[in-house]
Amino acid sequence: MKIQKHNYITMVILAMGMAGAAQAANVPEGTALAEQQTLVRSNGNEPASLDPHKVESDVEFNIISDLFDGLVAVKKRWQHRATPGAVLGE
Repeated sequence: MKIQKHNYITMVILAMGMAGAAQAANVPEGTALAEQQTLVRSNGNEPASLDPHKVESDVEFNIISDLFDGLVAVKKRWQHRATPGAVLGE
């Protein structure tokens, strides 16, 4: 029981620390922001293939990972069943 309490306290402290890091930046008044707020992610080299079965390097894997991110989700831990995620707008 003591170990569970220790784990719970550790998780709460970590959650509080991560919540603080997730805050938006404080931008002083009068600062001109870019007209278009876009995140550009560098890929490095051109991918040899975008076929998930032929992915061999990190370049292709990063693109495939971004493509399928959020399309499916595992709802319950240890069940390993994929359910629709962003596909249905959840």
